Amino acid sequence: MGGIVDETFPVDAVNAALQSVADRVDMVAFGEFFGRRLGRYRGMSESQQEQPSVADELALADEVMEYVQQLRLRLEHLPPDTDAHINAVCWNRRRELFHNFRLRLDADLAEAWTMLVLAERELEPFKGKAGRKNSSLRDRLLHDVAHRLAAIDISKEVAAGIAAAVLRAAGVDAPEDPREARKLVRAMEKLESE
Repeated sequence: MGGIVDETFPVDAVNAALQSVADRVDMVAFGEFFGRRLGRYRGMSESQQEQPSVADELALADEVMEYVQQLRLRLEHLPPDTDAHINAVCWNRRRELFHNFRLRLDADLAEAWTMLVLAERELEPFKGKAGRKNSSLRDRLLHDVAHRLAAIDISKEVAAGIAAAVLRAAGVDAPEDPREARKLVRAMEKLESE
């Protein structure tokens, strides 16, 4: 196992979690399958954790909005010498006065500023909410392992319970109760069918 992401796992612990079905599972093939899925889970989880918080995103949006306002103001009030030279440059490059160019740019910047305000309003309710940890990546891993195990002709609830035990053996938080694990797998199945 190995690759760009960490596909390793404690083989003995995972094999112990699979003990009740070990005689029906190709352990080598399962290990390769599980390593790939676990590696993908780890890579995506790491990427998700590196994303900025809503509060950080709102602070960046505020910063951009301030820059937009400053740019609009400064372009409107250029010093006289700069204004004269930029008019000549604009005429040579675009065959128009800088004033006309600036008016169009100002309208676009004003629209960008408005869109940032509206986006902030939509994000504001989520600022500072701890909320429930996003477990959809874990649930996807649980789903994939449970489906792999269900293929050996065991009940879906038993497969989900063993899959949860396999995840726990690999250090991934998963439910102890097979019924709870099956509910999570069913929720993923429902998402797939939509």
